[in-house]
Amino acid sequence: EVKDTPRAANHVLDFLSSLYGQAQAAGLVPEGFNPTRRIKRFRIQPRQRFLTDDELARVGAILAEAEADDSADLHALAAIRLLIFTGCRRDEILKARWDWIDLDRGILSLPDSKTGAKPVVLSPPAIEVLRSLPRVAGNPHVIPGAKEGQRRVSLREVWVKIRDSAALPPTTDASGKQKNVRLHDLRHSYASLLAAGGASLPMIGALLGHSNPSTTQRYAHLADDPLRQAAREAGERAAEVMSSRPNGALQ
Repeated sequence: EVKDTPRAANHVLDFLSSLYGQAQAAGLVPEGFNPTRRIKRFRIQPRQRFLTDDELARVGAILAEAEADDSADLHALAAIRLLIFTGCRRDEILKARWDWIDLDRGILSLPDSKTGAKPVVLSPPAIEVLRSLPRVAGNPHVIPGAKEGQRRVSLREVWVKIRDSAALPPTTDASGKQKNVRLHDLRHSYASLLAAGGASLPMIGALLGHSNPSTTQRYAHLADDPLRQAAREAGERAAEVMSSRPNGALQ
């Protein structure tokens, strides 16, 4: 019934598989009985949308304008900046509490995340955002919500306005459907910036909090770019030296 949305179908299958696994542990079904075991999952082409330098510049300009004219919630805008500067998942930022943050050490200690507890290394721009962000009395959350003492639960409305104002173009998937830039694509963009800066795949995985190295493998082609540049520079330097006339050159 959900075959037209293969990603959602795979999630349903994962849920049912887990459900039967728990049922076995509780003795509710026979050991080894799991009707999902023989069902093949849909092959999913991972979405890899990275913002270019020009697109990031446009997003930055729109964020600055919204902050200047108070056209959007200051904390929501800060949350989007933090997503860009840390590579965190949306809920990791929206659930963050002030007592999890050590600005002097530059660490956000998440007690729980998609991959369990993890420390997030805060870049200087992320620390600057946090230092400048006003705290709401009686609310422990970095990004407070409308209800007293609660966190913000969504950034969709704010992000759609920023995305459209920055004219971020959608991409077309293999089926011909157009996909708009998602908040999660800011995480991919952070990874691409790490790769462009020469970070290795293990380093990228550690900074993004990947528990499985295969998850980081999607950025392998990006990590190759610094290697190619280094190889090109080394080769060109070697050729330059070899073509120069050595001291005491042979006649």
